[in-house]
Amino acid sequence: MPSAKSVFLQLDRDLKKAHVRATNKLLKSADSHAKKQVREVYNVKLKTLNKYFAVRKAKLINTTARLTLYRRSIGLLYFGARETSKGVTVRDRKDRGRKLIRSGFIRNMKSGHTNIFTRLGKKRLPIAGKYTVGAADMYVAEGLKVFERTVYADAQKILNQEINFVRGYKK
Repeated sequence: MPSAKSVFLQLDRDLKKAHVRATNKLLKSADSHAKKQVREVYNVKLKTLNKYFAVRKAKLINTTARLTLYRRSIGLLYFGARETSKGVTVRDRKDRGRKLIRSGFIRNMKSGHTNIFTRLGKKRLPIAGKYTVGAADMYVAEGLKVFERTVYADAQKILNQEINFVRGYKK
């Protein structure tokens, strides 16, 4: 028969494991709901949006999870760009129409960077890339409220599920 001390130590380990599992599951769920909200407003693909985020999962050693948002701007190329005879059209938001960038063109640079560019003068060079707001700004403007709402609504339910899972309880 196990001693009381070993039972309590096992219970402590199980609760810590359940806390870590619940934290990671909650972060993933809230993040996906927030990104879905961002994508309902902005005309950007999830693959493009994910380039500007980093998730550090919680572990038993460090039980905090972190979602990092990068403030780099997203090139207008990723917003449904179409090259026309007058320039390039893009649709950055789903609630607005397409915008024409006069004398814009899509090019792939030697470095591998592809974007929409416009000339800064009459000459061939210099050219400037066209960008929109950063993914972090989109996330804060549209997705943060959904993120917080999801965390507050689901935290207790997910923690209870994970405790039951770790302890091996059946429904």
